Order: sequence, then structure tokens, then C-alpha cells
Amino acid sequence: MKTKKKKELATNFFCNFYRKLKNNDKNLVRFFERKSDSSHYYTVHGSNALFIGEEYYRTLETIKKLGPKGKELDSISVSSQMFASILRDLLLVKRFRVEVYNNPGTTQSEWKIIKRGSPGNVRDFEEILFAGASSDSSNLGVWIDSPPIVMAIHLIHDRDNIQIGVAFCDSTLHTIGITSIEDNSQLTTLESVCVQIGARECLILASNQIGKMLNYPYKKALEVLQRCGVILTERSKKEFPNKINSIDLEKDLSILINNSQPSKSKDHNSNKFSLLQIFEKHSSAMPAANTLVSYLGLLDDEQNNGTFRISTFDPMLKMRIDSTAFEALNLFPSREEHFSQSKTQFFTNDQDLRGSSLIGLLNRCCTKIGSRKLSLWIKQPSIQLEEIVKRHLIVESFVKDNDLRITCRDIHLHNFPDIPRINNKFQRGTANLSDVIRMFQVTQEIIEIIQTFANSELNNEEENENENENEYENEKDNDNKIEKEGEIESQDNKGNFEIIKTRYIEPLIKIINFLSKFIEMVKTVVDLKAYERDKEYMINCEYNEELAELSENREGILKKINKYSSKIKNTFKSLPPEKVYFENSKSHGYYFRVTKTNHKHVRGHKDIIQIENRKNGIKFTTKKLQKLNSQLNEIQEDYQNIQEDIVNGIITVCQGFGSFFDQLSEIVSEIDVLLSFATVATESTLPYIKPAMLPMEEQKIILKESRHPCVEVQEGVTFIPNDLSVNANSSFVFITGPNCFGKSTYIKQIGMIILMAQIGSFVPCTEATISIRDCILARVGAGDRQLQGVSTFQAEMLEASSILQTATKHSLIIIDELGRGTSTTDGFGLAWAFSEHISKKIGSITLFATHFHELTSLSKTVPNISNLHVSSMVTKNTVIPMYKVKHGSSDQSLGIRVAEIVKFPQSIIENAKLKHTEIEKHENELKRKAKMRLLQEIEKEQSKSQKKELEEEREKQIEGGKQLILDFLKGFESIPFDQLAPRQAYDQLTKIKDELLKKNNPFIDKIITETVGNFD
Repeated sequence: MKTKKKKELATNFFCNFYRKLKNNDKNLVRFFERKSDSSHYYTVHGSNALFIGEEYYRTLETIKKLGPKGKELDSISVSSQMFASILRDLLLVKRFRVEVYNNPGTTQSEWKIIKRGSPGNVRDFEEILFAGASSDSSNLGVWIDSPPIVMAIHLIHDRDNIQIGVAFCDSTLHTIGITSIEDNSQLTTLESVCVQIGARECLILASNQIGKMLNYPYKKALEVLQRCGVILTERSKKEFPNKINSIDLEKDLSILINNSQPSKSKDHNSNKFSLLQIFEKHSSAMPAANTLVSYLGLLDDEQNNGTFRISTFDPMLKMRIDSTAFEALNLFPSREEHFSQSKTQFFTNDQDLRGSSLIGLLNRCCTKIGSRKLSLWIKQPSIQLEEIVKRHLIVESFVKDNDLRITCRDIHLHNFPDIPRINNKFQRGTANLSDVIRMFQVTQEIIEIIQTFANSELNNEEENENENENEYENEKDNDNKIEKEGEIESQDNKGNFEIIKTRYIEPLIKIINFLSKFIEMVKTVVDLKAYERDKEYMINCEYNEELAELSENREGILKKINKYSSKIKNTFKSLPPEKVYFENSKSHGYYFRVTKTNHKHVRGHKDIIQIENRKNGIKFTTKKLQKLNSQLNEIQEDYQNIQEDIVNGIITVCQGFGSFFDQLSEIVSEIDVLLSFATVATESTLPYIKPAMLPMEEQKIILKESRHPCVEVQEGVTFIPNDLSVNANSSFVFITGPNCFGKSTYIKQIGMIILMAQIGSFVPCTEATISIRDCILARVGAGDRQLQGVSTFQAEMLEASSILQTATKHSLIIIDELGRGTSTTDGFGLAWAFSEHISKKIGSITLFATHFHELTSLSKTVPNISNLHVSSMVTKNTVIPMYKVKHGSSDQSLGIRVAEIVKFPQSIIENAKLKHTEIEKHENELKRKAKMRLLQEIEKEQSKSQKKELEEEREKQIEGGKQLILDFLKGFESIPFDQLAPRQAYDQLTKIKDELLKKNNPFIDKIITETVGNFD
């Protein structure tokens, strides 16, 4: 009775404590850790409990009521295993915040926060989130593979420009990035940075501490961050000071930075300068870096000291992608789409995602590091022609050499660990012997990879090249053309292998040579045989005398155990020995097991002690076996205690090899991605080809039989390929046609193909010639942003304005409807003006899908505009989309025709036709007037411009004329009239007059005409 009362009192205390907690964040979930001798679980309460029940258990029947009647508190229990799954989804997919409370005291009022997590800060939950993650990333959700990046931004605004300092960090991989940017009024560069680094959370100055000068850029930054799906975390001005002592910040970061391990990433500029030099160049990023370090508490944990790498980041060195294009091209599955695939299975199979996103299609990587590298490349496509071409050549090599590709993927990379995470454990001193063995296995696989490359067909072709050339010379009857083609192909293969050799083989050999001491240490100190035999992590007993003695004793005990097991097996006369299984587990040690069917043969035996009854049988032991197990455990405990100091020494040595492990990770991740590209290309039912890449200046895109890479792999889809041919003289293309006939798919597939080419992938075409694009910008769909207070039309105009401020001649612009969020006349006028500006002033390659068929008339006045349309076939009973893109504009609207086919009442059809005719006449008149107004405005502007040009030209003529008059007078003055005969003087005067008239200066001509008349 007392126990029950005590429990009720404790429950009431907890309910009162919970209700006093403030929660103004609807995206915060609180867990309360509960531990006992036999169980470990969590509870969730209030609205959080209802959310967990509905979202993860799909029922509210699991909800319990706590507390007295009338004041009940909803509650739900979550097992440790389920907690890990929910945590992954909340932090990495849904982007919620999480708090975990624990009660270390004896009263229910002593609950305290022990762990906090947010999408960009998962340090407290790192072991739970990534523990046990399979090295085969094909079974991992794409959001699990994306690193949790948190960024901080510092805004500086004056009348002329907006400067933004950015610092970002991945606390799980221990990397820090720094950049500073000058941005326009729409903050399009900040948007590109958010997409490129994959930020999940952004630290920003609290809204109530913003000065008047920052009002506009601050609000615009909030819009950009929300549009990019980045959650906002406000911080105080104390953490965002305007003035920071660079020396103090440099000292703080120096504690964290491992100066012996500069960043080797090809995706960021290596940290070649001191921290002071970095902040001299990026001074606006100093407050952001200060806030980042404070928010993550990096200096509070001594294990972080000397483990971070810092690098600078230049967003202009990569293709920029705005958030609209990022979403429209389906580069990644949306968080909602990813989670809806499985409400309880968070590590979904990528097979389910291949038809919905580009990364789902291309991610055939075998390693976690490869998946992360692919994710980074998709966010940051290259704009360096040489780099892109090299990637294509390597993919081509993997496509041609099946044995090389399959061996690397299925044998060498199949079980590759997450090297950076293990290396970070080394640097933090939290690694164990299993991590050492995993890294040793990595080195052995690298040696095998080097050998596999050396034995590949590509290398053999290079070695046989001279012999082949001699054979060609001797075979004089061969056709010259075939001989030349053979030489070219051989030269290509040689070139491909040289790239692989320089890029991968030679660096890997150097790294393995540097790691030779690590390899030798592991072979000497670690008992690799014990691991291969029993998966035990042990120090080699020969390395230490005490261990040698313990090992000898251990072997003696094991012999006794094996001898005793044989004796017991033969004890049961009615049961053959092979029916008695002798097994070993961590919980029971060595024990016997029989099936339930055979239990009757051992039941009642005087020495038998049953320890477990399960579906797979009855487990039992004996007093003697228990004693032997106990002796064995004592020896193993002593062995573990002695080897612990040795393992700590090994971990310390491993820390010195950290930079080489990082370099290995970079090379292996790249190989894995390019192997993935080759696998996608070879396993596709339709051809993927190597695109011919051209510099930006070429301004050319030619695609033959191009296909949408994601749509074509969807079940039951027969995709219709289409062509595209654009260049500087036809850079702007209108695509017209009915809804759902393929316009949107067509323009999106072009964008995806360009991006695929620039990350190094083959593309779904039969022929492709592509000029590199510096950015992909999009205006797609007509959805509003109600949560941000932005209407459909506002969203259209914001996106259009961003495009106009960001686009260059070398950009790719994708427009799927513009001007549909307002009246027809206003929408048409805006679409007309936008198109004319892009085509005349900017010159970007632009694909504009529209229902304003009248826009196609621009092609008559603007030479670089051309028209395409999607075809259809109209029959008596239906309208059939052909999904084929053809030249010219669409000449028909099929809305009323479709209504007739689906049997709308005839009276409605007739009324619709009548109204259509009336509205069409009215709209045509309004469009004509709108067009006239636009033309008048254009003519007015042109008139002003021409008048200004005439005035400037007249000024030049007057100034030039004055100089000619001076020259003429000097010439006249130099004639010696007193020494010349009249005829001679006349000839010289005529000569300087003719020279003056030859200049054809209008100012001179006017003076002569008005004052002198005809000179002659």
C-alpha cells in the first residue's frame, strides 16, 4: 500500500514538473530516460506523446494516462531500439529538435537535460545515429547519408551592397568551412551556398536585436533560408558581436584545428594559410565562426582538441543551383516523400527511390563515403572542363572493363567501413581494437585494389601498345582507315589508364608506403588469427609475457571444455552425440542445446541445469561446465585488463596516421562514385553515353534522343526520347502544348542531363554535346507559400527577379509557366517582357514552357528565339499525347475538345465555345494593347537612347571640327604668300582646303555652307 502511494506521489510530482516546462517550439520533442536493473526505455508526454503514437506506432492505443483524474497527462513508452529509429527520423529527416531528460537523483523533481540535438547539431546522439549503420549504403536512406551541416551567417549592409559572412560545420566529421560573399538584393548567392553545402540549420542574430540597416536583408535572408528548408536558430548579440579580436578567435580555433592534417578535399580550397590570414580575407565571417563554436560547444569537450580541419569555400568555383531548380529537378527526394515510403523502416532501400530522385538513381555506391561524395557532387557540380572530362574518361574505363568494375565493387569495396568516422574516433581517443583491425583491413583492400588496377585490361593494353603498333606496321594489306581508328582507340585507352594511374594508383601506393609502419604494427601486436577464427579482438599473446602466460592457461581451459563437451554428448544413450549441440554465447559462455523434440532424452539427467527454453530448443549446462566457464572468464578479464593499456598505446600511434587515412577516404570515395556512374550506365536498358563537353564560351547544347533518367526507370513506363539543339543564335526556346503532354518533363530532363554531365556521369542520350553551364535557375509551378505569407503571384515574381539578378550568358534557365498567378493580360505582358530581356540582354540558354501561345511570335522579331511544341493526336473519341517535341509552335487548344470526349453536357460545351470566342477576342485586344504599350515604352526608351547618342555624336563632331579649323589656320599661316607667284599660292591654298574637306566633318560642312558658300 505504501509503495502504491509512493508511486502515485512520484507520478504527480512528475506531471507537475512537466507542465511547468516551457515549449514554444512545435518542432521540439522531449524524451525522458528511464532505467532499471532489467530495462532501459524512454517516455514521451503531452502533445509529444500523441505525435509519437500517431506518426510511429500508427495508433493511439499505446497512449496511457498519468496523474489524477481531470489532470491526466498523455504518456507513451518507447523502447531503446525504437528510440534510435525515431531519433534518426526526427533529426535527419523531419528536422526536429530533441531533448533528453534524466533523473539522477531520488526525487521526481530532479529531472535535468542531459542531451540536446538539432538537425545541424547531433554531437550528443552521434553514437546512436550512426551505430550499426551498414557499410553497404544501398540500404541506407539518402537523408542518413547527408552530413548534418549547421551554418551561421553574419549580415553587413550599407547603401551600396550586402556582405554576408558564412561559417559552417559538420561536427560528426570534424570539418569547418569559411566563406564571405557579396550578394544582391535577392540574396541569390546565399541561396546557392545553402544548396551547395547542404545546410540543415542556420544560426542567425535574434530578430529583436536587428538594427534598422539590417531590416531588409534580414527579412530576405529568412525567406531564402526557409525556402531552402533550413531551420532557423536565433542567437543573442553577445554571440554575434560586430567586433571580434581576430587573435582571440584564432587562438580558440587553433585549439580545435589539427595543423598536421590540412584539408585534402578537392571540393574546398585547402587551408594553405594561417587562421589569421583566412580571417583577414574573410573578416565578415568572424562573428559567424565565433557563434558556431559557441553553439556547438566545441571548446567544452577536450576530445575535440586538434581534431578539426578548416577550409575556405568559394561558391563561384562550382555550378550554382537555386532552391527552385534543386527541388524541380528532383535531385534529392523530399523529406516527406522519403519518409512516406515506410513509416517504421527508416533505412529504406534505394530501389524505391530511383524513380523519384537523381541521387536515388545514381547512388549505386558501395560505401558510406562514396554516398556522401555523390551527394556533395550533386550539390556542387563542377564547372572545370578538364576535371569533368577526366571523370568521364575514368567512367568510360570502368564501363569498358567489366572485370575491373565488378571486382572493385563486389570484392574490394563491398564491406568498406566509414573511414572518416573511424579516423575521428582515433583523433578523439575513443577508438577500440576493432577500429584498428577495420583500418588494417582497409589497407589490405587498398593493396588489392592497386593490384586489380595493375592487372586490368586497360594496363595490359598499354603494355602491349608497342607490340600492337609493330603488328600494324607489318600488316601492310590492312585498310589505312581501320588502322588509324585502331591507333586512336589504343591511344584513348592509354590516356584513360594514365589518368587512373596518376589520379589513383600512384597516390595510393604512396599512402600505403607511408602506412607501412601502421601495417607492420598491427601484424605484430594484434592477434589477427583470433579475429579470423572467432571474431575476437585480442592483442597477440607473443607481444607480452603476461599475455603469453594467460593465453597458455586459456588454451588449457578450452581443451578441458572441449574434452568435457564430448563426454557429456556421449552421456545420453538414446540420443546420438551429433544431436547434442555445443555452442558459445556472450551471455552464457559455453553451453549445450537440444531441440524441443529431443528434450525428453536429456530431461531428468542428474547433472543437467536448464538455462533457457526457446523456439530453437532447450539450452542447458552443468556445474562443471559452469566452473570451467567461470575460470575462462577470469582469464579473459585479466587478458582484457592487460591489453587495455597496449590498445591505448596503439590508438595513440594511429592518431599520427590520420592525414593518410583522410587521403585514402578521398580517393576511395571518388573511385566508388565513378564506379557507381559506370554501373548505372551499363545496367540501363537504354544507352547512356559519354557526353562531349565544351567550354562555356561555346554556348551550345545538342542532345539526341534524350530521356528523363528517373521517369524512364519507373515501372510500366515506355519513355519517348526527344532532341534539343541550341546555340548562341538560338539560345531561347519556347515550348508550347496542352497540359500533361510532356512540356515540364522535357525541360526538366534537359536540366538533369546537364547536371549529370557536369558531375562526371554518362547521360541518357544517344548523342550529347554540352557547353558547361555556370548555374541552373528555375521558375517551376504556380504554388504559393502560405506559411511564409507569399501568394502565388508573389512567388512567381520573387523567383523571376532572382533569375534576372543571377543569370549570366553561361547559365541554363528553366521556366515552367510564368505570369499565371495574375490576370491574363498582366501575366502575358510580364512573360513577354521577361522573355525579351533574357533573350536580348542576357543571352542565357533558356527553356520556357508556356500556355501563352502568342509569345511564340517573339521569334519573328528576336533572332535567337525559336519555338518547339509537344505533339498530340486528336481522334473522334480521345486526345492522345504523343510526348514528342517538334519544331514550331502549337496551333490548337484542346481544353473544350477534352470536355467533349468525356461527355460534358452539350449545352455546356456550346456555351463554353461561345464564351471562349468572346474571351479570346477580348484577350486578343487586351494583349494587342498591352503589346502596343510595351512597344511604345521600348520605342520611347530607344528614342531617348538615340537622342542621347546623337547629342554625344554631335559633341564629338564639334570638337573634331574645331581641331580641323585650327589645323587649317596653321596651314594657311605657314604659306609664304610674299615669296610665291599668285598661281603657286592658289595651288597651296587649294591643297589645304581639299585636305580639310576630305575629313567630311558635318560641323565644318555646315560652317562652310552657312558663311562662305561654295569654296570654289
